[in-house]
Amino acid sequence: MNFIVYEKDTGRITSIVSGVCVSASEMEKNISHYQNRKFIAGEADPERQYICVKTLDILNREEMPFYFDGTRMVVPSNTRFFLYGATEVSGVTDASGVLEFQFEEPGSYFLDLFCFPFLSKKVEIHVDSSLQVSFV
Repeated sequence: MNFIVYEKDTGRITSIVSGVCVSASEMEKNISHYQNRKFIAGEADPERQYICVKTLDILNREEMPFYFDGTRMVVPSNTRFFLYGATEVSGVTDASGVLEFQFEEPGSYFLDLFCFPFLSKKVEIHVDSSLQVSFV
């Protein structure tokens, strides 16, 4: 039998436990020391799915919505971001979800975005010699 272990507040899947000898009572003992964990029987892909904590349905994670207008990107609030290239910056967006871009060097940059329950997103940014920004 397979079990899906998930965070009880968010539904984020933390692990899949499988084995012929694993029972629900064994699972209860194994995760009892984690205050924020629950489990259900089943199979899921932690990278692409999560558990709806109200219905216990296994749901697909959706693409992260974002909008870019040339110098700003709008993403969901509380999105963790990592920008790397000639410059490296990381942080978390505020409630507005706005990321402002000002580059001092031309080149290629990569932006990783994380905001559960959305799928993580990787964006390539190109900055030309006149410091104009475009996404590839």
